[in-house]
Amino acid sequence: MSHSDRDDADLLARARQGDASAFAVLLHRYGPAVHAALSDPSAGDPPRGADDAGAVTAAVTRTFLQAMRQLEHADDQNVCRWLLRLALEEEPGPDVLAHAKEPEPLPAAVLDQAWADLAARWPTGRRPLRAPRWVGRVALLLLLLTLAAGVPYVVLVTASDGEYAPPPISEVLAEPLDDVDDGASAEATDTNTASPNDGDLPDDLDQE
Repeated sequence: MSHSDRDDADLLARARQGDASAFAVLLHRYGPAVHAALSDPSAGDPPRGADDAGAVTAAVTRTFLQAMRQLEHADDQNVCRWLLRLALEEEPGPDVLAHAKEPEPLPAAVLDQAWADLAARWPTGRRPLRAPRWVGRVALLLLLLTLAAGVPYVVLVTASDGEYAPPPISEVLAEPLDDVDDGASAEATDTNTASPNDGDLPDDLDQE
């Protein structure tokens, strides 16, 4: 089932769950009625401006923007009346309801433009925060300065490491120790360990 075939309560439930397409269907379904109510002379003080048609169209967009922000409070049983109440900021009278019941169709381009303005604020009804342009430019400048300072440093460190690196272990030659005469070593050992008085008797025995 496509969204255009769903009833108002189903569309409202889906819009509350974050379905932007469901809200867009409500706009196309009831945008002409809201436009007709705002254009009706009996509807209090309709929007006026240099371009009355443009002012009314802008008022339709504002009405659905308020509806986007108040989806939780929508009347599931009579969505059209709820939207007219938002547009007029009061309960619509019988003449307004009759005028909005069979409104003249709005050009698709008008409704599409209204939805383009609303889609940029979906689902909170507020425009997303954007950082100023100068922030991005400053960040780019800092990145370029970092690269300009870091690249030469890396090159110098790499070059110095290659110049003073020790030779590979495979090139280190092991040299054996000189041979030592075993006989000489034995004599040196005997001489060092022998006692100087091995052939003499102790002094205390001589006295006896």
